[in-house]
Amino acid sequence: MRWLLSLVLLTASTTASAVDVIFSEALNINKHNIMLVSSNGGVAKRLTSGENDWDPVWSPDGRQILFTSTRGGGEGSGLYAMGADGKGIRPFNLGDQGGKAHPQWSPDGTRIAYMANAIGEIRTTIFVADLDGSNKEDVTPGIEVAGFSPISWSPDGTRIAFNTKGEGGYANISIVTLANKQVTMIESKKNAAYPAWSPDGQWITYAGDQGETWELFVTSPEGKGTKQITKLGRRFSVSDPTWVDAETLLFVLGDLDKKIDGICTINLAGENLKTLYTVGWETPIATPRARPTGTLAVTPKQLTTTWGAVKTGVR
Repeated sequence: MRWLLSLVLLTASTTASAVDVIFSEALNINKHNIMLVSSNGGVAKRLTSGENDWDPVWSPDGRQILFTSTRGGGEGSGLYAMGADGKGIRPFNLGDQGGKAHPQWSPDGTRIAYMANAIGEIRTTIFVADLDGSNKEDVTPGIEVAGFSPISWSPDGTRIAFNTKGEGGYANISIVTLANKQVTMIESKKNAAYPAWSPDGQWITYAGDQGETWELFVTSPEGKGTKQITKLGRRFSVSDPTWVDAETLLFVLGDLDKKIDGICTINLAGENLKTLYTVGWETPIATPRARPTGTLAVTPKQLTTTWGAVKTGVR
């Protein structure tokens, strides 16, 4: 019951250490908006609208947002960048064409990792390139990367965690060492998805399929010391986990009975669950990401949706 009440009542506390959280919200299958909400919860601000924009990620300095979009009328999806306030949207084409998704800045901000089709192959792979598109390389050659899940750089910039396709179509968590392109599988449970490195490099969080629900886990980069953080039981499901800081996890929690998605935080002890933002399943949310530094002011306002209902807390 504690989990249900947190989703319905929005039990986020207010603290001085609030940070901005970006995420995508779907209006329909072909249109997503990028949104921003404080980690204190409450209102949300719309950063993009009228296009199909998703996969938002912060630059390491917290001043820019990189995202995937089908805007521009090009071939497939492409990468775009904008300011932290949603202004100055521009293509981030890396000097080539074709579909790209799941971008991630390197921790030092000098390179970009992203998913795309392998050149001359029917296979999703991970490319890394300089910001101008030079020195582009396929860092997972011969590996079948699972394209549904974002990727995550290690804090020292030497490795990338991602999902691979295992037997029976299940998702496994693997790590590639960029210096030699060696890939190591660290988690091969029945569906372990959405890996994300902790800011201190000690843990990788992920969502694990437990049969009737998806739970939140952390494991070491070697796949040892695995801990189950949530114990939701039936009718709840975790997805898209990441970090606010080295002690706090950020994720989407779905209530299967109430048909509600919530952006939530919880500590590594599995305590202090808080909900920042909720929506009904008619506008599902995904990929919440906490801003590395600074915050923006978000002003309350009501929004009338395309279904005529009034949704509070959106600007």
